[in-house]
Amino acid sequence: MPEKNTFPAALCLAALLCLAACSPFAHLTEADNTLGAAHGPKAAECGQCHIEQFDEWQHSAHAQAFVNPRFQAALTEEGDDSCLGCHVPDSVRTNGTPPAPRSYQREDGVSCVACHLSQGTMIGPEPESGLFAPHPVSVEPEFFRNSSLCGTCHTETFSDWQASRAARPATPTCQECHMPQVVRTATKGSNLFSNALVAFEESRPTRRHTFGLAHLAGLEGAMRMEVTGWQPAPLNLLQLSFTNTLSHALPTGSFRSRQVHLLVCLYSPDRTLLAKNLVPLTGENLEPLQTGEQRQIVIRLAPAQAPPTGSLLTLELRLAPLGNQAGMTLATNEFPLPHAP
Repeated sequence: MPEKNTFPAALCLAALLCLAACSPFAHLTEADNTLGAAHGPKAAECGQCHIEQFDEWQHSAHAQAFVNPRFQAALTEEGDDSCLGCHVPDSVRTNGTPPAPRSYQREDGVSCVACHLSQGTMIGPEPESGLFAPHPVSVEPEFFRNSSLCGTCHTETFSDWQASRAARPATPTCQECHMPQVVRTATKGSNLFSNALVAFEESRPTRRHTFGLAHLAGLEGAMRMEVTGWQPAPLNLLQLSFTNTLSHALPTGSFRSRQVHLLVCLYSPDRTLLAKNLVPLTGENLEPLQTGEQRQIVIRLAPAQAPPTGSLLTLELRLAPLGNQAGMTLATNEFPLPHAP
């Protein structure tokens, strides 16, 4: 039997060992928050290996936390840096509540280093599984799974959640709702050499870095919507009921300046639009809907003619746009138009 040529494998292993010995990734754990000498890694540098996580993060509100024009305007108007600790946080792990503001790479907003760098050490929920560790990781699964991590800055929402958790122990964590689970490797290769580095990594259950609502499973059931009555012409009044079954207020947040709107559409049985109305459910002097709170509203729908039997109503809850943050649909439901009393 001819001998197997082990030279390529040995050469590859030697290259990897050399790379590990040279510590080319050391700068990713070096951060100095001293004014005048501040420096630290950019999120884009982390994104060279953590490709999927970076892509998810850069489309999130976390990435826009500092550069958001609305925040910049408020920062100028207030002339106060007290909000910077949560809009450009240094290490959340070591800086308390609220964390100290970061003096470097502020344009990255709430970046990788805020949660994953602590006193020169990378921290994460899982140990490395690759051929070697470019930057050794201190494994702290509970830190990353606990809602108190998010509560460092989202203080009012966290207080709401704590009250819900006390009343309903099965209440999901922030991460379970806002960071959907996915099975994948921690890193991805982008060329022949990096593909070799990550080839032996294990795919594990982890969480996406979307930090938002767009991929939130089960949101349709987070608001209980009911049609409780219909008074036809000449009144054309529709009675509706809403119950917030989320574990926090809607909308939530320290300033709660987002508004939730309700779009009501009336359709004939063949889906011809007969009438519609867009009204505020919160905001515009309407308080946020607290956990478990029920709100009754009456709106006017005025079709040009009496709706035929079998007509349908669609109720769509929308988070209104704010500054450069786009609006989005939170939940949609369909109901038959009730019979007139």
